[in-house]
Amino acid sequence: MNYLFELGCEEIPARFLNPLMELLENRLTDTCVIHQIKPLIQVYATPRRLAVLLSELPSHTDSREQLVLGPPVSVAYLSNGELGPAGQAFLKRNHTDATKLLIRVTDGKERIAIIRLDPPQPIQDILPVMIHSVFDNLPLPVAMNWGQARGPFLRPIQWVVSMLDTMVLPLFASRSTLGSIQLDPDVYKGSLDFSRGHRWRTGDGSGVGAMVAISDASDYLTILKDAFVMVDSNERRSTITNALPIPLDELDDTLLDELVGLCEYPTIISSVIPDEFRTLPDAPVVECIRKNQKYITWMLNGRLHSEYWICVDGLTDQNREQVAKGNDAVLRARLNDVLFFWNEDCRYRLDSRVPKLDQVIYQEGLGSLGHKVKRLQGLVLRLSGAFKLDSTQCQDVKRAAELCKADLLSGMVQELPALQGVMGGLYAANDGETPNVVGAISQLYQLHVPSDPVAVTLWVADRLDTVSSCFANGLIPTGSQDPWGVRRAALGVVTALLSSCPLVSFNDVLGWSQNELEMTSSIHSQLATFYMDRLRHILVNHHGLDQDLVQMVTHRMDRAFGDILALAKRIQEWRESDPLILKRVTELAIRVQRLSVHYTPSEPVDLPDDDVNLVRPILLDLSHSPTLTQIAQWPPIMDAYFEAVMMMDENLRIRSARLGFLNQVSDYFQAMGDWEKIVIS
Repeated sequence: MNYLFELGCEEIPARFLNPLMELLENRLTDTCVIHQIKPLIQVYATPRRLAVLLSELPSHTDSREQLVLGPPVSVAYLSNGELGPAGQAFLKRNHTDATKLLIRVTDGKERIAIIRLDPPQPIQDILPVMIHSVFDNLPLPVAMNWGQARGPFLRPIQWVVSMLDTMVLPLFASRSTLGSIQLDPDVYKGSLDFSRGHRWRTGDGSGVGAMVAISDASDYLTILKDAFVMVDSNERRSTITNALPIPLDELDDTLLDELVGLCEYPTIISSVIPDEFRTLPDAPVVECIRKNQKYITWMLNGRLHSEYWICVDGLTDQNREQVAKGNDAVLRARLNDVLFFWNEDCRYRLDSRVPKLDQVIYQEGLGSLGHKVKRLQGLVLRLSGAFKLDSTQCQDVKRAAELCKADLLSGMVQELPALQGVMGGLYAANDGETPNVVGAISQLYQLHVPSDPVAVTLWVADRLDTVSSCFANGLIPTGSQDPWGVRRAALGVVTALLSSCPLVSFNDVLGWSQNELEMTSSIHSQLATFYMDRLRHILVNHHGLDQDLVQMVTHRMDRAFGDILALAKRIQEWRESDPLILKRVTELAIRVQRLSVHYTPSEPVDLPDDDVNLVRPILLDLSHSPTLTQIAQWPPIMDAYFEAVMMMDENLRIRSARLGFLNQVSDYFQAMGDWEKIVIS
């Protein structure tokens, strides 16, 4: 058996369709588990409809045994051992007798119970319950009410289809709601076997679409396809991509998702960018075409292809020419704006805008963008040593820091904010700045870490300042709230330093970022923990290291990033190749650490000669910085040593010498990491 449910409504924004489909599928899956059925679940969505098709449904649910708990034994029975009023009420409610009673222990209490056999139920009785439960208090990103207290839902609901094979399955016999959504009378009282075709390609031209009879749930996709509605988003996506000459891996997936969510019957037409705009840089032209017009462009061999493509919903032979001309006219007007902003912005050098940054507030309490630029100029010079910049590169990065925010005052960036940084690089090149300066500015806002030394220095400095500024100003991210992108900025800082500056430690990072800002010791501690959490995330998720090993090696702020990564990888190799080594070294580290707490610092006392002979290899290793390979040889030596001597010898000098030796070993282990964090299986 097949069941179709379709919810018709006014246009749902494209960005909501995929999350809504996922939400419906998850809720349907959960309710199917509750009712112990396993149909094939297919969820579809277009701008005007949400649909669910359940296939391979049984005619009846299976019978099942269910444990029904009653009141506690102390309440159900009287003091004389007979069943009391509470117990009798439980039996009456469940239509059974005392011979069927059981005793079950839950939450430490004995309760009376019965095993109830639920008989099979017809699937047509179960499906309405399931659908209403799916739409009961459905969590929505936005919701609206309409009419006389109708809703809430994303958009006003206009029709409902409910078909079990070829029969209408009633949903609203005694109710006017779908789950918790109040419907209009003409919806819940209307026929449930009619959908709507495409707005413009069917119907009388009013934009409502023709009514389409759904004769069989299994034919749903075909019936609507004949009414110019592609219900399956994958089909709409294929229709768009197959009509384009662009390779799939070069398509903008975000734009493609939006186009799929905007159309019910997509058609692709092409046009050409007018010649007078071909002299413009590619970046603002592409941003204008994609952002404002949702047109598809193609970067071929590093340059913008002259042809662009328009995805039209419900195009017909009669309106094709008119639609093409209308889109061309709108695009020409948009590109004229871009040309105006470019010409106007290029009249002024980028550095002429820098003084005006003093008039733009960066953060309330932290001054202007001008203040941020001054902090960046000092910060990039402090970072230059870590990134090994030569004198010329130092001058370039300081110049880039001075200019990097100036494009925020340009007309183009104010019109197209996504081009911040990119336009700064273009204006800097137009002003004759060096390639290093141009590259650093243009890459400032990109998500991935730049490879050029000058660019990455400015990139890290900007994020360091953002994170520290927000912490100093009390804008610490909490929960899902992070309007300044502090988490992403800190993650970028750690990623860049881990790959480019392995000798840098967190103490260096905190010192650089706080130089221009006042921070309390509490904020300093929170900032340190915040950065350390980002490092742990990278080590676990990007380098594939085990969580406990990462916790073990990230216990100190003065260790270089490269040393942390190398140590964690080496210990991970122990776990994977010879876990016994890791187990024995870990047990030894923990044992000597716990014993060494009895050591009281005093004047050094030499170990007795017999002791020296027992632990000579370890003493030799400790005279220099031992490697992990050498440490792997310590456990059998120390095991023999512990067997041969008494640590807490009655002779206080011998006791002090032995505990002093253990303290040396423990200090070295603790310098490596917190071995008690390691989980030994």
